[in-house]
Amino acid sequence: MPVNGPSGGPGGNSGLTVSDEDFLSAGTGLERVRFSFDLDHQALRSIQFTHFGNDVGIVDLPHHGGFGPEETDFDLHNAHIGRISGTYDKFVTSIEIETDNPAVGLPFQGFSGDTSAQYTYEAPPGFEIVGFFGRSGDLIDR
Repeated sequence: MPVNGPSGGPGGNSGLTVSDEDFLSAGTGLERVRFSFDLDHQALRSIQFTHFGNDVGIVDLPHHGGFGPEETDFDLHNAHIGRISGTYDKFVTSIEIETDNPAVGLPFQGFSGDTSAQYTYEAPPGFEIVGFFGRSGDLIDR
């Protein structure tokens, strides 16, 4: 399974990059992405991917980042994530999720300052983005 990234600052996970790859199960598909933003730091606070499979039911992959009062669920409705993009500086400051169904997409969310760099991760044809690869502490660092 190819892994790309991460983009962002040097902090989080005591400098170790973590991946959802070991938590993925054959026969499951991505069902939902849950995320939240931190208004004080103008950054992505948390992200979590949830899969579903007929044999295993709902499988929540690890929660990355801090916990906050306003988490948002992005339900995929059988769509597949083909591209994730956004901006970052010391932390990930915004995220946009594009799917293979134009009616199901997460518009640009977050904050983008003049000093933010851009990131884009795109799955090759026939593949999809299914989890997180990066670093987090109380916020998504990279």
